[in-house]
Amino acid sequence: MKVFPFEPINHNSAENKMFHWLKEAFKDDEVVLYHCYPIFVQSSSRPKEPDFLLIHKEFGIWVFEVKGCYINNIEYIQGHEWKMNNWYEEFMNPLYQAEDQMYAVNALINKNREIRDIIKCNYAVALPFINSGDWEEKGFSTLPFTDKIMCYQDLTPIKLRTYVKMQSTVHMISNEQWEKILSVFAGRIDSQPIRISTSTQENSLLREIKFFEDQIKRIDDNQQRIAYETPDGPQRLRGLAGSGKTILLSKKIAKLHIKHPEWNLAFIFFTQSLYEQIKDLICNQYKQMHPENKEPNWNKLKILHSWGGKAREGFYSFICKSINVPAKTVDSVKREIPSKSPLNLFDYACQVLLENRLLEIFDVVMIDEGQDLPSSFYRVVYQTLKSPKRLYWAYDEAQGIGSLIIPTAVELFGRDQEGKSLIDTSGIYPGGIKKSHIMKKSYRTPRKILMVAHAINMGLFRKNGAVQGITRKEDWENIGYDIISGDFRKIGTDITITRNEEQSPHFLDKNDKNSRLDLFSHYQFTSEIEEINWIAQSIKKEIEDGLLPEYILITSICGNYENEYFENIKTALKNLGISSFIAGVDSATSIFTIEGYVTLSTIYRAKGNEKYRVYATRFQHINLPLTWKNENIIHKRNEAFVAITRAKIWCTVTGTYSEIFDEIDQALAQYPSFTFKAFNQASLQRVTEDI
Repeated sequence: MKVFPFEPINHNSAENKMFHWLKEAFKDDEVVLYHCYPIFVQSSSRPKEPDFLLIHKEFGIWVFEVKGCYINNIEYIQGHEWKMNNWYEEFMNPLYQAEDQMYAVNALINKNREIRDIIKCNYAVALPFINSGDWEEKGFSTLPFTDKIMCYQDLTPIKLRTYVKMQSTVHMISNEQWEKILSVFAGRIDSQPIRISTSTQENSLLREIKFFEDQIKRIDDNQQRIAYETPDGPQRLRGLAGSGKTILLSKKIAKLHIKHPEWNLAFIFFTQSLYEQIKDLICNQYKQMHPENKEPNWNKLKILHSWGGKAREGFYSFICKSINVPAKTVDSVKREIPSKSPLNLFDYACQVLLENRLLEIFDVVMIDEGQDLPSSFYRVVYQTLKSPKRLYWAYDEAQGIGSLIIPTAVELFGRDQEGKSLIDTSGIYPGGIKKSHIMKKSYRTPRKILMVAHAINMGLFRKNGAVQGITRKEDWENIGYDIISGDFRKIGTDITITRNEEQSPHFLDKNDKNSRLDLFSHYQFTSEIEEINWIAQSIKKEIEDGLLPEYILITSICGNYENEYFENIKTALKNLGISSFIAGVDSATSIFTIEGYVTLSTIYRAKGNEKYRVYATRFQHINLPLTWKNENIIHKRNEAFVAITRAKIWCTVTGTYSEIFDEIDQALAQYPSFTFKAFNQASLQRVTEDI
């Protein structure tokens, strides 16, 4: 039995009683039980989801609507309408409500032709606080729908199981059909539609992309919880590149907006080029869940860049406006402090804002790309939240190219006088919702690409030893790796690891030889002009082989003369008849893709975005931190990780001659396992273990 409590359950509530009875009644069966599954029907006042959804391999699908009323709360029942006393609404129609929810569930199943009509749906209304004798004494037992009503005596685990069994049609469902039914309710990572014309060659790269997108990317159990549960308090989400953090947060906020349309919600992100993508994601998820296919109310659900800019309001500037304080800009802060680091500038602006008394405006705030935001920003957000402080933040410390903090509760919010974290992200909330989740499955990034990216990011094969990383078995497992042999306590001895195949479900991990291009390749050149010309020629050939220009990204490790470098690439591509644009320079800051154009982007604008084909260039600059930007080697290693993991299928790393390519050679030679020398926390410049 699998149980998904998506909403907090009051300990003394009718729902809590029903929850325990259902778990006890079906604990030994092949069954999935959802509390508040996000499929909504329109009730008298607002969209409402089923209280409990039971998916049973033998007894079919059951919707249970639970009402916590007592017999004295019901004045009379006429038809299907109940006239209530001392209740939150004067009239209610629980049977119609449950029936409508059942039909909505049935419609969801019937969208899939392969499982249409193979499993039956049923419903019942549960009344845990009403005795059957009182129900009968009031004359309600003679009503025509009495077989759908379950009073207290009917809800003991044995009687509940007997009722469901007697009311059900026994199903003979194959394991394959059962998995398809479960996948409908689990949901999937939405795929991008790829159109193939009749003129497309059989060996076209476009056909490989379509095959990739056609694979079912079912959301796993952990991702379901992240996407749909609503903890009454803060929650931390730590996830790898490609684990679906942004998509899951978009599902979560869409569900909350439907369930609580009166709430003020905010979705905050760091990379400005993600604005349109995030807005589309949230809008699509909202319309899919809403019974009337409506657009979100953007006055109640705000999508905000962390700082904001001239063209669009950000969270920081919105809060300044709410308390009539002038918002600081990048230019104004530069005049106040001697720093060129965007993170330091924003940190200063937030610290100044914290000197004011902030208003509690929001019911829920979600933060994506949390690794790039200063702790002062989190404290601003926290102060603007109403109780119980529903702040949900997602991060991947390997992608921190602006900030090198690990955004744990202690780092962000500090400790109290007794040394305890002001916010506790360990353990669970009452009702079973976790305070922290780890997402270790990467859907987007192929296993080989992700493993090489981690090797470079940590410096596992660096001559002078690793620069950052983790030294505990459980923390390697938390990011999807198995330690085959070795002991980190024995410094300098061999450690061998591999990435668990279950945590890298990308289809090309098992079909690498079927691809016309290498999933991961790398090339060195004597000069950047030679590098640029080779990239242009390579892209020309790939476009001739069916790859669309808008599926290609060229991004680079930060270095001097970066603008000149991208202009030279544009020129080289133009000379071959290929259109390209520099994101945020030749376009608005929110634009990352233009049909018919190759995207050129700095690593800062590329972060959070993805393309099927990625060229990660100027890799020699990993060993050349920019002193004028206060960079260090960890910044550069994180830039490399971000650049490589933008690839959904193919990645090529290029640069002029550098020792970094020796590290890549070692990683590729050893794949699919890595053997390196054990290190400890004291030897690292940065520890990325889960705290």
